[in-house]
Amino acid sequence: MKFLQLAIKVSLLIFIVASCSDSSSTTPTLTLDSKYKNINTISSFANCSSSAGTFTTEVRSSKYGDCIFIQWNSEDSIPFIAQLTKSNEGFILDEAHNIIDTLSEIGIEMIRGHEIHRIISSPESFYSNIQYDSSIELEGRKFEVFSATDGVNNPIKIFYNNSKNRIKKVELVNPLDSSQVIEIVNNAWMSTEYGKMPKEVDIIQAKKDTYRFSFNKVEINQ
Repeated sequence: MKFLQLAIKVSLLIFIVASCSDSSSTTPTLTLDSKYKNINTISSFANCSSSAGTFTTEVRSSKYGDCIFIQWNSEDSIPFIAQLTKSNEGFILDEAHNIIDTLSEIGIEMIRGHEIHRIISSPESFYSNIQYDSSIELEGRKFEVFSATDGVNNPIKIFYNNSKNRIKKVELVNPLDSSQVIEIVNNAWMSTEYGKMPKEVDIIQAKKDTYRFSFNKVEINQ
């Protein structure tokens, strides 16, 4: 009888240990706010600053892949305007939105990198092969890191805060210089009826040049 009781206790102990082991080995998933799925279009307007000067950036982004990008530099008299299509073609436009040139594959990827609010709310629309990589400590908090591939087959990393179900940072390769890493860091957030959206973002190039985007307006489905 004592042997049977001991055998039962050992069996229970093995079951408990195995159960704990199975629970802790569950692969993390990148689960975002469910309200993001209701987003069709996002228009964002930002005042931007860098060591090279100030500028403004407007991005009109659609879940179907269409995008209009408008950037005014403090030194230029006319804006830079680009258009991306759902078939991932890219064009440079004049102020009347007539096509004056085409964008290369790299140029298209650079414009895509400015669709910040849709990247944060729908990373699968921009990156392929998203999968869990590792966990790290960042700014005193735990983040899950996911690896993926961008539109020109360069590797990227997504830093995900699973306690808030949102993305803190994206690290990608500079399309113009593969030796450089570009970080898109979300520093502050605004509340919308479609979930939290980035309010202040730093785009850091090669760990030295910082471009700060302060969004004064984000319009969703308008």
